Amino acid sequence: MIKTLLDTCVTVFAKNIDLYINAPSIAAVPFPPHIVQKLLEEIQQKKKFNEKNLPIFLDICSKAELNSLNLSLVHNASDKIFRAVAKITSLTNLNLKNCPQITNITVSTIVQSCTNLETVALSGCNQLSDSSIGDIAKFLNSKLVNLQLKGCYDVSAQGLKEIAQLCPSLDNLDLSYCINLTNDGIKFISRGCKMLQSLHISYCTNIQNDAVRHIAHRCCLLKEIEVNACKHISDVAMQSLSNHCPMLERVNVSDCEQVTDVGIQLLTNKCSLLNYLNLANNPRITDVSLQYIGAYLKNIKTLILKRCVHISDEGMQHLKECTHMEVLDIDGCVLVTDKAIELISSNCPQLLEVDISFCRQIHYVSVAMLVNCCPHLKKLAIWGINLTNDQVQELKAASIQVLCS
Repeated sequence: MIKTLLDTCVTVFAKNIDLYINAPSIAAVPFPPHIVQKLLEEIQQKKKFNEKNLPIFLDICSKAELNSLNLSLVHNASDKIFRAVAKITSLTNLNLKNCPQITNITVSTIVQSCTNLETVALSGCNQLSDSSIGDIAKFLNSKLVNLQLKGCYDVSAQGLKEIAQLCPSLDNLDLSYCINLTNDGIKFISRGCKMLQSLHISYCTNIQNDAVRHIAHRCCLLKEIEVNACKHISDVAMQSLSNHCPMLERVNVSDCEQVTDVGIQLLTNKCSLLNYLNLANNPRITDVSLQYIGAYLKNIKTLILKRCVHISDEGMQHLKECTHMEVLDIDGCVLVTDKAIELISSNCPQLLEVDISFCRQIHYVSVAMLVNCCPHLKKLAIWGINLTNDQVQELKAASIQVLCS
């Protein structure tokens, strides 16, 4: 691939940023935003940002009136340095994911100046608490559309109450791993953020069915919900979603051991737009669930059944109706045999990724058939399948990424 002159210049600048950053011409002439974005990406990839050059580069971003800023790969700058982001008042999209050095003071400083922000990504900023969440609500209010707080452990119901009261336009909220979160916080969100379309509360282990019920009743535009590893979530929550959220497209209930075939029947029967369903690691999911998936979710694209150990060929036969499926994961479904793989191969030609790892009753003949019948297949995981080196090489010869031991 031949690089353009612009790409070459960007690479050279990024590699030698400390040499060029203080040149008088850098500060004198505003850079076009698209060039600043290219520089930003390249410098981060090369891990060249530091305490001295980052504030100067943020000045460049400010003069370019940048709308979107992603500093998620900057790990070697102090909290105070990030406060220079406040100079870029044109920002509508800010990504500071995985910058654990960032504090409440810095976030508050930024949102007080950058009041046009619509998307704020702070996942992994684990020093943040309700104080900065309150300031996000206060200064961004109705402009805020997307808020990502995954792994912000100290966020509680109080912070979410302020979001609910002041941010009615919020449609995307990620609270995964916010381990102090309770039902009250989610109830506040349901009352104030009725435009919500995506909610992630995975690993919020205090969350119960009542929280999901409130969301389902009041956030009828919901398209995506992730509650994996929320151990109290059961078929009751599935019924609430089924009755009130007909727009649902993505549901993740992996590691929710109280969700059974009954819940999947309720969900699939009324949420026919579902195209992503993750049921992984659930010993109470059986072939009965696959019967309902085949009957009601004919347009499903991604189905994760990893370690659903009661799934067998009998259930897999119902997936022949899912002809648009692109991703299928049956890793650890030990009852599945060649018969099921041959059926899937014949009926699901759109498959892009398949994981049949540790399905020890599957052999080379059916795997080869899968590769031959699915011309779009890009990735195949076969960990723990008894294949010879020659057989693995034959699979790789089909230009497929083969993952194996």
